[in-house]
Amino acid sequence: MPPNSQDFLSRSCASGEGFRLRHRRDLGSQGLTVPATLASFSVHAVPTLITLCDGSPLDIKDPDYTAVSTRNIVHGLSGVYRFAGQSPRRLTVAEHTLMGARQLAHPEVAAAVARAGSLNRLLAALSDSGPATCEALSRAFLIHDAPECVLHDLTSALKGLPELVGYKRVERMHMERVAAALNVPYVCLGGQTAAAYAEGYKAAWVNTRDRQRLYPRASISELAIPSLAEQEAHLLTAEVWAAVKMIDSALGAIELEVAWEIGGPSQHHLFDLAIAAVDYCFLDPDHAYIALMAALPREWRDPRP
Repeated sequence: MPPNSQDFLSRSCASGEGFRLRHRRDLGSQGLTVPATLASFSVHAVPTLITLCDGSPLDIKDPDYTAVSTRNIVHGLSGVYRFAGQSPRRLTVAEHTLMGARQLAHPEVAAAVARAGSLNRLLAALSDSGPATCEALSRAFLIHDAPECVLHDLTSALKGLPELVGYKRVERMHMERVAAALNVPYVCLGGQTAAAYAEGYKAAWVNTRDRQRLYPRASISELAIPSLAEQEAHLLTAEVWAAVKMIDSALGAIELEVAWEIGGPSQHHLFDLAIAAVDYCFLDPDHAYIALMAALPREWRDPRP
């Protein structure tokens, strides 16, 4: 994580509540400009189009995130609150994202997560190439809630309703498109453990019928079975996302306590590690935007066409 994001968060936490900007940021201060064509843009022309912060359109049904600036994504996440915005101390998805990415940037925390989840491939990768693996974990967490910039942060209770099966498909599609646009390897575990996913994945390449089911439009001769190295890389990615889910859940439990000011210390530690201190600032949207933008990899922060 870039040191300036850490410094900014530390300064913001100095008062315990963070601090607010005297003047709200405007589009120009973010490097965003609203195109002149926005005035003539009709949101009714295509029902599935929405207008992003910089005025560019995004088709919710068929999103192209390669043409979306990360500034739009961060702008959306900094304005969305956890827990449907109902907690007494409101926490943005942007600050939640920043906190998780910071935690997974620590090798000790990443290793503790891997051990707790029996993620042996991830443990081996951390041992062989710790910094690069921590960077991969941190980047994965930075985008794990990215679709919520336009789809919002639905509560688990709401997502669990059978009527929202369609929403889950849309959310997964957006996640896949964001990951591809930012060149982050992604595997959807679909609620499975990494071990269960690995078992099913390996079986799929052994059983011809499963291969046909996975790729119904391709003939068997067209199906190239991945090499063992490619399979292992894929399963390592699955474990990376399993670790992201574990940290996400652990932070969620802590956030539930601190956001409702339930008894106990204001500072918590993940997996009983002193290095994994979790101390929320409850940044307002303006500061959450600045802090998360500063934490993004440099190539993500550069405006894209």
